[in-house]
Amino acid sequence: MNNTLLYTSQQIYQIEQDWFKAGNPSFGLMQQASWQMAIWINKNISYKNACIWTGSGNNGGDGWLLAHYLCQFGWQVTVVEVAEPTTEDSKHAKQIALKARCQTIKWHKEMMKESAVFSANVHIDALFGIGLDREPMGDYATAIAQVNQLTSLPDKTAIAVDIPSGLVSSTGQVFNGVAICADITLCLLASKLGLFIKDGKDYAGQVVTLPLIPLPTSSKIKPTAIRLMQAYPILSRLSNSHKGSFGHVLVVGGNKTEFANGMGGASILAATGAFAVGAGKVSVACHADYHNAVLASKPNAMVVDLHNPKALEPLFAQTDVVAIGMGLGREQQVQSLFVKSVEYAMQANCKLVIDADGLYHLASLKLESNELVEKIKIYAANQFVAFTPHTGEMARLLGISNKQIEDNRTAAVDQAVAQFGGHWLLKGAGSMVYEDAQMYVCDVGNAGMATAGMGDVLAGILAGLQAQHHLTSTQKSLRQAVLIHGQAGDALAKKVGAYGMQTDYMEIEIIKIMADLSAI
Repeated sequence: MNNTLLYTSQQIYQIEQDWFKAGNPSFGLMQQASWQMAIWINKNISYKNACIWTGSGNNGGDGWLLAHYLCQFGWQVTVVEVAEPTTEDSKHAKQIALKARCQTIKWHKEMMKESAVFSANVHIDALFGIGLDREPMGDYATAIAQVNQLTSLPDKTAIAVDIPSGLVSSTGQVFNGVAICADITLCLLASKLGLFIKDGKDYAGQVVTLPLIPLPTSSKIKPTAIRLMQAYPILSRLSNSHKGSFGHVLVVGGNKTEFANGMGGASILAATGAFAVGAGKVSVACHADYHNAVLASKPNAMVVDLHNPKALEPLFAQTDVVAIGMGLGREQQVQSLFVKSVEYAMQANCKLVIDADGLYHLASLKLESNELVEKIKIYAANQFVAFTPHTGEMARLLGISNKQIEDNRTAAVDQAVAQFGGHWLLKGAGSMVYEDAQMYVCDVGNAGMATAGMGDVLAGILAGLQAQHHLTSTQKSLRQAVLIHGQAGDALAKKVGAYGMQTDYMEIEIIKIMADLSAI
């Protein structure tokens, strides 16, 4: 598995301070960082002329030393000084570069007219480091716009030192689009969380981590998250098996009310996901008007009338996993149906996946101080319960704004765990998964998956994996479901592109992913 530890800027500062307290000089670390970057750039970039844009802090100092080392490799280098160095290490680095006769230009607003700047094939961003947590302003903002304009031209490459200037390293946030849009980010010391979530996925480009020094053990500074890139291999099935060997999933959704036609397709998509990963049996509890549609799409599924309690209630005792909420509806009269279904599931000791409209009703119950919320939290301490919201659903669950969620997604997940217990998936660019007291970031998937029904399929995948008793806890985990879903989306994007992706195309790709995982 190619999983990477991810840290916040505060954790990186602590790692650095511990290194310095052990007697290691700060300027020595700057030299090590710049030398390793120079080696990587010289080896991997074919063009040998560069502009290095420097700011006032130690990130700028990295840039000055990088200029010095690239010149030693025979590169033609121009340093564009956007701001004078202000730290002792950055001042020292500048003096070294000047003594080596590195070419320098003081930044000005007509920078793009400078021939050395316009003709450079490589532009290296050393303006801001990981301490920035606001929008760059003034000359910095103008310089960032100039770099982005230059590197949008053919045969130009933008390389960021440690993190693209303007990107918040702990949250992945960019304010008003003011950030370097890097082709490559040379991430120093350890991988930063913000490079792999939210705007970081659009601004960081290819991330290359240069470790520099030994990282502390996780018991001393535990990483904020673990980056996930590849699903886990899956155990082969025993020949002496039958459909009951691989579990029974009950999908509760696909409703229709007098005020809305509903979303019958949501329950079909969830059933599709469950079957695609190998669930032995899948039942769909939906409105009777959708039964024919379910059976036409999935003739191997069983159907039951969502509004017939005599038929529905006994089904829970035969079920391993209940996935509830996909197309369930948000009308007030549906809330009692949600409550009863969850209570039936808990009485039968079923695993629970709560998604979509199920999360809506859970948030309403929390506002009403309904005892079911606490019951679910207690239940989740001993049985698998997963919540799978997007940003808007998470905001409603926590009673805060979408902006507050996006300002710090890790904090939002931590807050949700404290309030509701269980396992959590916060969907988005770099979906965040919390399970087994660990945060994960999914680094597969693509923007083409931002289409209706993708979440329904994912809920079905998770339920289908959880139903299979022979799989290990890792092989049927929430993060495994997210990875399979994302890898299937990436495989589909290669075939149809981001604009042509449709949710019902996902089934065959999921099946292929499962076949590959079980064949490893």
